[in-house]
Amino acid sequence: MTTTIERAAAWIAGRDTGASSKALWATMMGVPSDKSHPHDGDDLGRCIRLLEAVPEWKARIGEMAAVSAYWAALVPHWDELVELHNRSGREVYVRMRQLLDPVEAADPKVFRMGKGVTVSFGR
Repeated sequence: MTTTIERAAAWIAGRDTGASSKALWATMMGVPSDKSHPHDGDDLGRCIRLLEAVPEWKARIGEMAAVSAYWAALVPHWDELVELHNRSGREVYVRMRQLLDPVEAADPKVFRMGKGVTVSFGR
C-alpha cells in the first residue's frame, strides 16, 4: 500500500493538474501556493480527482477556506459542487458562478470586460 506522500507525489508528477488543483496540493502539503481557485467544472474536476487520489485530504478541504476569499466561497458548498460536477457540467458552472461572482465583484484586482469575461491583475 502506498503512503499519502507517495500518492501526492505521483499525482503532482502526473498530467491531470491545473492551477487550482496545484494550489490545493500545495496547501495540503504545507507549502506556499499561488492561491488559485477552481473557475469552472474542469478546474473543479481536477481538484476532485486529486482528493480521490489522496482521500485523506478530503476531510481537510476546510483548510482551503483560509487560502483566499474565492476558496472561502467554495468550501462550504464543496459536497454540493462535487455532486453537481458528477451530474451536470452546466449546473456546476452556474452554481460556481453564483458563489464566485460576488467575490469577483468585491475584488479590486478583477476587471469585468463583459458577461462572463474578467481579467485579474495579480493575486
